[in-house]
Amino acid sequence: MSSQKYGKGNIKFVKVPSGTKVKKIKKRKSKGKDALTGKKLHGVIAGKRKKKTTKRPSALFGGILTGESRKLVQEEAAKVRVKIKKIEDVDLRLKQYVEIAVKKGEKHGGN
Repeated sequence: MSSQKYGKGNIKFVKVPSGTKVKKIKKRKSKGKDALTGKKLHGVIAGKRKKKTTKRPSALFGGILTGESRKLVQEEAAKVRVKIKKIEDVDLRLKQYVEIAVKKGEKHGGN
């Protein structure tokens, strides 16, 4: 039996009295990571299904970005809102988050 047939790293060969069988292995879900820096997110449960009443991140980009990255995005969004900086001049990694933050700021009465 070739492991190429089954893909990489998701099978295990198990010996049984009748010969060798292939057992598929489920992959564990990874811990939450910051979308920009790759650092671990705090307060985010990984791999478990959450109950309806569990506390969830409610901040803008909560569960997606760490506080450090979120602060950077909000600073850039503020610069765009007050026209110090154009949206085209924002770093490409931050651009999609800055656009969302600007829209949320306009929606909540920002300039």
